[in-house]
Amino acid sequence: MDTPIINRFRAGFEAGVKYADASVKIESVYAGNANDPNKGSEIAKLLIGNGADVIMHAANKTGLGVIKACEEEKVLAIGVDEWQGSINPDIVFWSALKDIAGAVYKPGESVLDGTFQPGMQVYDINTGISLYDQRDFDKLPAELQQEVRQLEEELKAGKITVPTTIN
Repeated sequence: MDTPIINRFRAGFEAGVKYADASVKIESVYAGNANDPNKGSEIAKLLIGNGADVIMHAANKTGLGVIKACEEEKVLAIGVDEWQGSINPDIVFWSALKDIAGAVYKPGESVLDGTFQPGMQVYDINTGISLYDQRDFDKLPAELQQEVRQLEEELKAGKITVPTTIN
């Protein structure tokens, strides 16, 4: 759905694609419903028909339909929120995480160590929250693993700023 959190995912994904290869065409579609796998499948097949060779969803159960269509059409998929590589490791080659466990653990840890601060907290790469699953990282060739580590260091150092809004 066209919501701020989904648009943050979209903005980050699009920026990453353009960072890797500015010539890549990106097409974004909103399903309007996070609980309709059939609609996700239909949308994915439309995108595949338009030439998509990788599809990232941010669509809960609707996203499962996206992955199913990618399986049927032999197109790569990027999972979201949790590791989705177990669905089909040949199709879901990466998962963009929302490290909920880490975000729950960090404030609990701060209560125990006496550093808890009330109010909204931001958990990101600089607070140790996971951006990806180690199983995905381990599948990468060594040179790509090194590039990911370098990009992580640049993110931590503030040399790369991931946009949070769509341009």
